[in-house]
Amino acid sequence: MEKSGPARNIILFSLYFLFLWAGQLSSGQAALRGVFLNYWTALMYLCLFFRGFIWILILKKMDLIKAYALSSVNFLIVPLLSRFFLKENLELKYLLGASLIIPGILLFALGEKRQSSAGVKAVRS
Repeated sequence: MEKSGPARNIILFSLYFLFLWAGQLSSGQAALRGVFLNYWTALMYLCLFFRGFIWILILKKMDLIKAYALSSVNFLIVPLLSRFFLKENLELKYLLGASLIIPGILLFALGEKRQSSAGVKAVRS
């Protein structure tokens, strides 16, 4: 599997999260208007398409387990984007969920680091 640099991964995941947020925003706007086909619905499907395309690019450059673990960051980023751009309130359940997601990601990263250092030791032996 071809590996890519961290800058490319950050850009790809940023685009992934942006299309995720925009798709959710346009889905909500379409639901508020109560019309099945309008420009918000079209935007929602367009964002869904581009998000899928970017996910494929991510999977070409990263292992699935790493990409899936990093994608859980969307549960942190999307509410924050909504807070700053749409002035939505962050509820206690968001803060509780974030307090579980962040340590989970950190534990995953620690496990990856230990596993890769153990692999290096095994190769040297």
